[in-house]
Amino acid sequence: MATKLKYLSKNPIFQLASRAAVFGLLLFWFYQVETLTAIFFLLLITGILYFRSLHNAFAFLPSLVILLIISLGTTAIITTTSFSFLLAAFLTFLFFVILGLKDLILIKRRNWYLFLNFSLFYLVFLNFFLIDKSSLFVGKWLLFLVLIFGLSRELLMVLIAPAEENKTKRTRLLVASAVMTMIVGQLIWLVSWLPISFLSSANFMILIIFLFSDLSLHHFWGKLRKKIIFKDLLLFLILSLVILLSSSWRL
Repeated sequence: MATKLKYLSKNPIFQLASRAAVFGLLLFWFYQVETLTAIFFLLLITGILYFRSLHNAFAFLPSLVILLIISLGTTAIITTTSFSFLLAAFLTFLFFVILGLKDLILIKRRNWYLFLNFSLFYLVFLNFFLIDKSSLFVGKWLLFLVLIFGLSRELLMVLIAPAEENKTKRTRLLVASAVMTMIVGQLIWLVSWLPISFLSSANFMILIIFLFSDLSLHHFWGKLRKKIIFKDLLLFLILSLVILLSSSWRL
């Protein structure tokens, strides 16, 4: 038994899960008490867990920051203890993925990163469509644009130029992220006025992110072809119709 425990303690996945579990317990504690003390310890210990190794620390820092912002900003939609547990569990799993990508422990890292990035995008959209828009709408909209830009920029940097020294290419990626953010910002504003549920709105926006991301990635990979554009547009139109037709429209 002692040998098995010793082996388990040295297993990278087990170590990863242990660090993520600490984050999850702190997050669940915060959801129960919602105090400044809980926020302080959550941020402090999360920073220690993340910066335990500086390898790739800044590459995935935007994801970590946005995960923390989402974690602290979702208290308004928590209605039951069971819901707070499920939310904390999912956010803990995303923290696990961030650590696994940063420390190069997870295999098939591109797939894991896409899961992480789109999950964070989806949570950002859910929070946007759930917030009170009757006051300070422009300020809240601009804040969400910052989050969208952070995720868009990180997506392109991680999957296209993770160690790129070419400043011209990195500048092009930065411009592409800014353009994508401006377009998505206008669309999220328009979708917020549609008489559909917040889930349908978030589903529609994540489709838009998928479309723009896939086209941008294939463009910078030099693989963008008419066939890919047609396939993406067709998939987008079909799924958009499914979302809009299945939504309960209300005035």
